Amino acid sequence: MKSKRIQLFAIIAAMMILVSACLNYERDNPEDRNGTTFRASSVEAPVFSPSAGTYSTDQSVAITSSTSDAVICYTDDGSTTPACNSAKDACSAGTKYSAAIAVAGDGTSKSFQAMACKSGMDDSTVASATITIDYGAVSIPQFSVASGTYTSDQSVTITTTTPDAVICYTDDGAVPVCNGAKDACDTGTQYSGAVNISATTTLKALACKVGYDDSTLATATYTKDTTAPTLVSSTPDNAATSVDPTTGTITLVFSENMDTSQTTHTLTTGIHNGTSFVSTPNSATFTWENATTLKIRLSWVQFPETSQIQWTLAKTNIKDAAGNGLAADITRTFTTKSRNTYFPIADTGQTGCYYNNAGTWTLDDTCSQTYSVGSTTHPQGQDAHYPNTPTTPAALPDPRPMLRTLLTTPPKIT
Repeated sequence: MKSKRIQLFAIIAAMMILVSACLNYERDNPEDRNGTTFRASSVEAPVFSPSAGTYSTDQSVAITSSTSDAVICYTDDGSTTPACNSAKDACSAGTKYSAAIAVAGDGTSKSFQAMACKSGMDDSTVASATITIDYGAVSIPQFSVASGTYTSDQSVTITTTTPDAVICYTDDGAVPVCNGAKDACDTGTQYSGAVNISATTTLKALACKVGYDDSTLATATYTKDTTAPTLVSSTPDNAATSVDPTTGTITLVFSENMDTSQTTHTLTTGIHNGTSFVSTPNSATFTWENATTLKIRLSWVQFPETSQIQWTLAKTNIKDAAGNGLAADITRTFTTKSRNTYFPIADTGQTGCYYNNAGTWTLDDTCSQTYSVGSTTHPQGQDAHYPNTPTTPAALPDPRPMLRTLLTTPPKIT
């Protein structure tokens, strides 16, 4: 009985030795009789965050593996392959990852390679990623006032959305240039406040910043209106004839918007005496009906009739909205016609009609008889229809000579 127990223990021990040997063999020679490979599980490959790419701002690169407690070895020169030591607790090639790696500065590029290892597991595959920093260019400067034609001075501000960028500008056509340190201007003026534009000017602006490419050149042209206004039309028109004398006003239309705040002007007038124009006093009032139309009302109230009239408006104070004055005084002439003359007719006070009945004028109170011009018995007309002859008014004197005298020779007041 005792010998059987000894034999049983011997068999169990032998079997344990055999199993251990088989396991060691499979570990050291991972192929079975059919050539199938047996391997321990591998560490998960490292992952980069952010992923490979080009970025406009500095980056902080983290490297992780989903296998817990794995050691990560990395390189950033693009040529050296990282490797773990045999104990798989450090790196035989590369750097053991412990914290995020900074990739900073315009133009900086790092080509990372990383692998992860852990005791009892196969090493991960090597992962790679290239991280490049390219700040790009400073944003193009912006002008607060767009290019165009203006009638007044302009205050132009220049900005860029890139923080702390230096802006260099010129107003003489030259191209602005930043210095090498990108903290001042080699050509142009460093912008510090609004630029006043009081004449036709072209602004050019460039923005720069350390670590960035210079911005695109920005350009804006401001044209100041320097063209003198001109008279488009006048009413009465120049050299007009048969002008109604009762209007008494002159209307002027100019070519562009005018400075309507100016209402003090100088107008001289003259009336032709058959030989030349004789200065005739007046005190006109001036009213701007709109931005381009000036109405002049003469103190005469009405124009002298059947007269050739000349007026001259001095260019002083006649300016457009930009302040440009007339190039010369304005002179125009026109000729008026006579007024219609009306004479009163005397009222006879009669209400009936009369006809000649056998030599006697007989009342026809209903005017039912037939009357005709030239008839001897039933004449048509006031004398035939009414028993008395209306009073003939005296002829009115021609007022024109007296009016000319008054206009050309004002009475003296003592």
